[in-house]
Amino acid sequence: MGISASSNLLFNPWLSSKAEANQNYPTQANFEYQDDALELGEEGFQAIYIDALGNVLGTFVTVPGARLKVFANGQLTIDQRDFTTEITYFSNGRIRTLGDARFEYFSGGQISSINGIRFSYFTNGRLASIGDVRFS
Repeated sequence: MGISASSNLLFNPWLSSKAEANQNYPTQANFEYQDDALELGEEGFQAIYIDALGNVLGTFVTVPGARLKVFANGQLTIDQRDFTTEITYFSNGRIRTLGDARFEYFSGGQISSINGIRFSYFTNGRLASIGDVRFS
């Protein structure tokens, strides 16, 4: 069972560029998309999910034709997709492109960039930043 949506806090990246968060958290905690959190027509990310203890859970990233769920450990899943949008894959099975959106990965498999949105990580493998939003 995942963490209920009511325990998730949304961090709006436009309000501040630095968030305090505890990075000692299970590798892949669950968080759910909240209908009022993102606007599907908007590209990029508009919210970072943080639980009541300050643990970064991840974010949803919208690209043309899909919404992706990016976990705090750098793994991603396709949350919603327009099946007319073409997907290409690297030989290791990771997404290379989804429509016009390009995906880049670090050698350990963590997502590095989705359509120009950069992701960085602490040495323990947890998110250090998404775009211009940094976690400490």
